[in-house]
Amino acid sequence: ILNFIYAVGPPYKGAASYLGEDKIRIYDVEEVKDVKIEIRDTGKVIFFKNRYPVVVCKNGLLKITDAKYDETDISIFPLKKFRLRFNENPI
Repeated sequence: ILNFIYAVGPPYKGAASYLGEDKIRIYDVEEVKDVKIEIRDTGKVIFFKNRYPVVVCKNGLLKITDAKYDETDISIFPLKKFRLRFNENPI
């Protein structure tokens, strides 16, 4: 996922995901040391680190550090809720 995000970043549109019903573009992430998770539910925000969401991946964790709403190009940060999920399709 990390390599894909960098591969489709500028000058391209960026990696797309959905946050609820809103389509977003992810431009930068950081790897975070993995933790033991009983039910590995990919796309789910497991915790925040330095105000950025750490998302569960199939293998490992990623902290999203730069993402914007696709339609308005406005940053998604700060996120207003904790119980969030990044999806391939809108909910």
